[in-house]
Amino acid sequence: MVISIIGLLASVVLTSLNTARVKARDAKRKSDIHQIKLAIELYYDSNNGYPPVSCGNDCQASMGNLQDTISPVYISAAPHDPSLGSGWDDYYYVRATGGQGYGLRVNYENSGVCKTGMNVSPGWWGAGVPICP
Repeated sequence: MVISIIGLLASVVLTSLNTARVKARDAKRKSDIHQIKLAIELYYDSNNGYPPVSCGNDCQASMGNLQDTISPVYISAAPHDPSLGSGWDDYYYVRATGGQGYGLRVNYENSGVCKTGMNVSPGWWGAGVPICP
């Protein structure tokens, strides 16, 4: 009887702990996106346009394509998704034609994929991908 009570309590604690971990990872993602946006805006202020991507305008690029452009001058370290834990390829970037807009895509565990940025095109990552709150 005691063992079953301990097992039940352990499962309740582990469930609560997993929920807290998901919230913590989403908070880290939100912070990462904020830092990336600041770096991109600093780049814009210095260069009168958002950072270019190797695949051209209006195409999705991994953040790894921006590493040499915005790091270490505009951002000190490469942020990465806390679930994946390896490099810039966890968040995605699009630069609008003419360099006057950009979008970032992030995948939150609680709310799913969303996009944010400046002059974000509704077509980037599909019309069904909402703007991040």
